[in-house]
Amino acid sequence: MTRSDRTAEDVHPFLADSGPIAFAHRGGSGGAPENTLAAFELAVSLGYRYLETDTHVTRDGVLVAFHDDRLDRITDHTGAIAELDIVEVEAADAGHTFSPDGGRSFPFRGCGVRIPRLAEILKRWPNVRVNIDPKSDACVSRSRLCSTVSAPGSGCAWARSPTAVCDGSARSVAGGRARRWDRMRLRSLAWRQPPA
Repeated sequence: MTRSDRTAEDVHPFLADSGPIAFAHRGGSGGAPENTLAAFELAVSLGYRYLETDTHVTRDGVLVAFHDDRLDRITDHTGAIAELDIVEVEAADAGHTFSPDGGRSFPFRGCGVRIPRLAEILKRWPNVRVNIDPKSDACVSRSRLCSTVSAPGSGCAWARSPTAVCDGSARSVAGGRARRWDRMRLRSLAWRQPPA
């Protein structure tokens, strides 16, 4: 089937929108620290209906919205997220290095901006669609990502399809390292083929 052969029923509900779809990559990261609640709030207030975020998993198994595997570039802390507990990750100042004016000011520094849990984003904006890019194998192992996006109260009921999993970065999905069951559940959350 070519793209031109598809009908409205063939399009996944996540992408069922007329015209181009604008995604707020890492939230409104031009006006607030990337992948923070402040950045996502800014994007939603600007009218974005699609958000994109990356995920990593902490040592104690909590999925967080963060691009880098280490805290060093963005926060006032250092260390690999996979080697830190959620309490340590949440203690980092995620607004520390953000400067809208090339380093003349740091308006979010010391203001309590932290790295959010993925579940917080999904619960806070239940009507916004979220594209999730798992950055490590650990994000999808033991069904962490599946259970987070399908948890009661997450705003991610399959019928509304507000969540998609971009499996390009997670080697465990693309390369087959996760258990087959995990891969199948993730793909069913991310894309449902239309009935034949």
